[in-house]
Amino acid sequence: MFGFLFISSVSFAQNNPSANDEEAIKSIISQYFNNYFDSFKYLKTANTSNIIEENDDTLLYKIINECEVEVSREFGIGYKDYSYSIDYKDILINNNQAQVGLLIDLDYQCQNTLDIKSGIYNVDYDFKLKHDGNKWFITKIDSGFDEFEQYKASYREKNKAGLKGQDLQKKMKEEKLNDIVKMKKQFEESKLMPSPHPDTSTTGSDSVTAAASYTYFSPRGTAYAERFAESSQSSRFFYTAGSGGDCTNFVSQCVWAAFGGYVEGNDTKTKSNIANKVRMTSTWYAGTGGGSSNWESVSSLWNYATQSKTLGPNGYGFNNDRVYTYINPRYEDIGEVYQVRNGSSGSYAHSVYTTDMNPNPTSYSDIFVSQHSYDKLNRPLTNLISSWGGSNCYMRNIDFTVYTSYFNS
Repeated sequence: MFGFLFISSVSFAQNNPSANDEEAIKSIISQYFNNYFDSFKYLKTANTSNIIEENDDTLLYKIINECEVEVSREFGIGYKDYSYSIDYKDILINNNQAQVGLLIDLDYQCQNTLDIKSGIYNVDYDFKLKHDGNKWFITKIDSGFDEFEQYKASYREKNKAGLKGQDLQKKMKEEKLNDIVKMKKQFEESKLMPSPHPDTSTTGSDSVTAAASYTYFSPRGTAYAERFAESSQSSRFFYTAGSGGDCTNFVSQCVWAAFGGYVEGNDTKTKSNIANKVRMTSTWYAGTGGGSSNWESVSSLWNYATQSKTLGPNGYGFNNDRVYTYINPRYEDIGEVYQVRNGSSGSYAHSVYTTDMNPNPTSYSDIFVSQHSYDKLNRPLTNLISSWGGSNCYMRNIDFTVYTSYFNS
């Protein structure tokens, strides 16, 4: 699982650039990521003043690191160990200035697990660096990583209100710490919630003709999810939705796999099933060229799956339009789908698939989900909640084991 740093695909533009400059720049960036990931292993933010210039363009990422380390410490989801690889897309050097674009993959294991492998893949970063006559140092950091969006919005809001520098840093960290206190209280409250899942199994329709019932086999869905959560787009069986919106497309694939569309160990049969729309319907389908709205839209999947129907996946929907705490981790299981939004209003915006959990889970930190956009394997559910509003995260789930589902093939 854990390997050594791998660096590839280097390109740059400069009149006779120095190889020493290239290596020095890569060394500084490696130091940055070593410090960043070490902070989650040792649960202590590192002093990076020797490689980073503190300014408005780098302060945000310092705040993010400090706050996320606090989340990891308080909820036991720090790293037991990790390894990462960098794919450099561009290194552009012009005199004493440099711009760097890269993708990074991270494999890690949480401190609260024995053998669950987790990972984050294809995360984009852009750096700017400057040479002061003695060495290179980072002057700007930017990333489109989804877990940073909540911090970016808060940062912009406070910046517009006139907060700067250490005052802004103090305010944002104070707010995150207060939210962590609320979340810890909510975690305890969730343990008192009754099971949301009905005990009986019923058919999805009173009248089913020319169709057969199919069991939702969760381990098959998780096997598919774990295989394709970290795969390259070229090796995937289905298309990948554009503009970072592949989350529900991926979740529908996992649901389809659990119903038997995916044949483990037989890729030829699996591809044939996709081409022939096996375990799909006329309104819930996808392939190599695209999919239906019910397949790839967050809201449409919820509406379709939780509505009783003659053909197609019948799911039991729970906790719609309520904060996450009504979902007791004790009663959750692999193969369930979660959808989240930040706050009490607006549309749900993200879907994930449950792929693993610690034995006898008592906390959201014991449950692990996988997703696309960004690609993540066995992400702690606590991390998802924290990134989507924390104490104000609204989360609903779909259980496909409650009802019987029918397909024509």
